[in-house]
Amino acid sequence: MVYPRTIYQTEYIYRDIVQKNKRWGLGLSAGYGIGRNGLSPILAVTVNYNLFQW
Repeated sequence: MVYPRTIYQTEYIYRDIVQKNKRWGLGLSAGYGIGRNGLSPILAVTVNYNLFQW
């Protein structure tokens, strides 16, 4: 029996992914704050809003 010749073809599809600039974000901040015991180190979760984008 004779089988037909197998041809392999590879195609690459490139998509231009447009990233939307994020205005809102979630971050982690560290610093010092004033509390009952005077200055003490703090670690806080912050919500950020970007006024300017470039």
